[in-house]
This record gives sequence, structure tokens and C-alpha cells, in this order.
Amino acid sequence: MPDAGRLAVSGVGRGRFTSVYRGTGRVFGVKFRSGAFLPFLGAPVSGLTGVVVAAEQLWGSRPLRRRRR
Repeated sequence: MPDAGRLAVSGVGRGRFTSVYRGTGRVFGVKFRSGAFLPFLGAPVSGLTGVVVAAEQLWGSRPLRRRRR
């Protein structure tokens, strides 16, 4: 699991799961239709089945930098 405060991509799960979040922070989830994540990943999402990967491992840190307000 990536460090707290980092963006992560979770592949297709192999079963039901539960996550418990404590403290403060934000969680945002998006569920894609079959094949819809391919343009973002550039490879079949089946390669992420059952794993959670730090977004920086997939795309590097540059496009994920937070915009200052």
C-alpha cells in the first residue's frame, strides 16, 4: 500500500474487501467500465489485478503535482 497522503491506483479486486480509515484526510474513488482505463494506463488493466500501486510508479511524479491555490 502506498504511503498516506499519496495517490494510488487499485487494480481489479479478487474479492470483497474492507478498508478502515482513521484520522483526517480524503478518499476519492472512481470505478471505470471495462476497457475505459486503457487510455490512462497504456496497457491492459489486468496487469494490476489484485494490487495497489502508487500513481507515481505508473506515471511519474510530474503530472501528479498538486496545483497551488
